[in-house]
Amino acid sequence: MNVAEFFRSLVRRPIGLGIVIVLAIAAGAYGYASTTVKYTSSAAVLVIPPGAGNPDAGLNPFSNLNNNMAQLAIVIETAAQGDDAKQQVAATGASPDYTMSTVSGDSPTFAQLTPQIVIQVTGATPGQAEAGANALIDFMRTRLLKIQNDAGVLPTTRVDFRVPSQPAPGSPSGGNGLRSAVGYGGGVLIVGILVLLVITAAVQSLRRKVDGGQADTGEADRGQADSERAATDDGADAGAAATDGAAADDAATDDAADPAEKQVDDALAAEEGTATQESTA
Repeated sequence: MNVAEFFRSLVRRPIGLGIVIVLAIAAGAYGYASTTVKYTSSAAVLVIPPGAGNPDAGLNPFSNLNNNMAQLAIVIETAAQGDDAKQQVAATGASPDYTMSTVSGDSPTFAQLTPQIVIQVTGATPGQAEAGANALIDFMRTRLLKIQNDAGVLPTTRVDFRVPSQPAPGSPSGGNGLRSAVGYGGGVLIVGILVLLVITAAVQSLRRKVDGGQADTGEADRGQADSERAATDDGADAGAAATDGAAADDAATDDAADPAEKQVDDALAAEEGTATQESTA
């Protein structure tokens, strides 16, 4: 079966084709409905040392972003991963399963700690993702201040942080409903067409076997009829021959009986002649 014959067979089976199409549409609808679209809001905070406002250029906090600030950023990151921080983020409707990173560089060979903390917060809507990111930043700012107050750090020497990348409304991430619908529906459609192809091939094969069996049965019946007819003809010929033989036997018997009867007749005629002569005398 080639492609053209297969498509012609599909057209001749509208019910099967319709069932496959309906199943494909249902699978596409399920894929679209079951796909959860999430929105992600990203932001970055930078831990800076004291010195802001000092006329001494050597005390510029952005020129002193050393490893000490990177270590303090790890402390803030660890605090922001606690349950109290997660509860504060979840209260905005965002997901408490946010991510944080204090490592720069994509390659493990060149990766290093930095005083910058990159956060990513997800939510069911763009606004929830943004609100969750802001709540997390507020928590880190409050926790950094509390740590220093608890340690007795003077206000003029406290570490602070800035937000170089503000949270924005979340952008779509994760699943795509339309892509899932096309994938589910297309998969079911392909499988359905393959099933119809297998069924069509099986039906055609079975039909050929049935037609071949019927042809063989017809030939056998015709052969048996011919044999019976030949046997009948042979029997008739044998009967005719037997009849002819019986007639020949009857003829032979008659031929054998004729001389004896003639002799008897001759004897009777002679006796009658003798009797007649004696009467005359």
